[in-house]
Parts: sequence; structure tokens; C-alpha cells
Amino acid sequence: MFTSLKYSINLLSQKYWGASAAGILLQAEDTGNYLIALRSQDVMEPGTWGIIGGKIDDDEDPEMAARRELQEETGYNGPLDLKLIHIYEDEKEDFKYYNFLGTIPEEEDFEPNWETDDFVWMSLENLKSMPDLHFGLEELLGYV
Repeated sequence: MFTSLKYSINLLSQKYWGASAAGILLQAEDTGNYLIALRSQDVMEPGTWGIIGGKIDDDEDPEMAARRELQEETGYNGPLDLKLIHIYEDEKEDFKYYNFLGTIPEEEDFEPNWETDDFVWMSLENLKSMPDLHFGLEELLGYV
């Protein structure tokens, strides 16, 4: 409860969590489907579907951060090919979000943690018509 309250208070006072962040739109080679995550009430933009990602730590580059976030949020640490496909910039807030397309050999089931309420694999066509997409994922779909 305290952790959720602490994060909720912090979220009210800022637009982004840090000066830069990185995330992965994950794709499974065996099906071609993409993984999206339903954001929990304890993160920014709760109740929206987005990609796996988060703040870049001081000692990380964007790719390292994206890989770490994937492992933290899903537990996955197997083969992963990454390709940077888009950098979202908010110059007014001096913020950048590095978006990677990540490819893994096959779909896997992941257990949600405090940041995520659910994970769903779906085709790109279905993804593009999904309601309640995070604004970042909506923009990213133009680059996939």
C-alpha cells in the first residue's frame, strides 16, 4: 500500500518518470504476434495498453535499459534481437523515449507485476484497432 501511495503522489507531480526512458515492442518469430501490457494503477497512464519499458538509469544506454526493463517486467532473459525504430522527443520537457522492436523466438506467457495488470499477444492488425492504447504506443505503430 505504501509503495503504491508513494508512486501515486510522485506521478501527480510530473509528466515523465526521469529525463529519458526506453522500451520494447516485443514480437514473437513463431507467430509474428506482438506483446502489449495493460498498465496498472501504480504507473503513469494507468489502464492503457503499452509496451514494456521504463526510465534509463544513469549508468545505462537506451538498449541496456530496454533489456533490463524487459527482464524486470516479464522475467524474460532469453535470446533477444533489438532494433531501434523510433525516438519520441518532448523538447518542452527535455525528454526522450527510445522505442525498440524486440524479437524473441516464440511467444511466452508472462506473469504481471506491480507495473502491469495483464499481457496479451496479438497481430499487428488487431493491435492497431485496440482501444485504450497508450499515446506512445499509438505513435509507435506508425513506425512498425
